[in-house]
Amino acid sequence: MRADKYDIVFDGPHFVAWRIKYLGHNALIRLPGKLQFYLVSHKNDQNIKTFNDLIGKHICGILPPNLSTLAILAHFNNPVRQPIIRGIRGGMWKVYAAFEQDKDSAAIFRTTFYKKN
Repeated sequence: MRADKYDIVFDGPHFVAWRIKYLGHNALIRLPGKLQFYLVSHKNDQNIKTFNDLIGKHICGILPPNLSTLAILAHFNNPVRQPIIRGIRGGMWKVYAAFEQDKDSAAIFRTTFYKKN
């Protein structure tokens, strides 16, 4: 894309905004709907009830700059008081599998993935 050798690109809103600002690209269409996310904890973990309960804790999600993880990190304005992201490659199913291993206090899922499963 930086060499202007592309045909068409489908991407998330944060990447599209970056390309418009820095590369002068034009958005042709906007798809309907919203990108929304759930931050879930284990049902037997009564210590996680608010965002602040995750400070310094491990959470799993798709590696930034994925919007799901960035949306959660945006709730923490001080980087020292953020959760520790365990970046998972391979999509939401891999995040789910990692969360099931009980190594993390929470996980980040797209609402569409969560509702289907």
